[in-house]
Amino acid sequence: MQEPLGVSEVKAKFAAVCDRAAQGEVIRFTRRRGSKIERFELRQITPARRELGALEGKFDDAEMDALSASMTEQEQADWNI
Repeated sequence: MQEPLGVSEVKAKFAAVCDRAAQGEVIRFTRRRGSKIERFELRQITPARRELGALEGKFDDAEMDALSASMTEQEQADWNI
């Protein structure tokens, strides 16, 4: 079994520790002020599905045209584009 990692080492190498946990390795680590060993598990979660079209019907056609219209030369100059 692997030696426990210190919290600072886990923080410094977080991506590598996550990769090891994703491969099924149990990561153990300790805190400086105590000998308690914690268990680091990485579980795969499925993000919630977002409903598309949440703004549908909230703007009239003129507002939608204004949102998709190109900027004028003066607007581009004002925005330094």
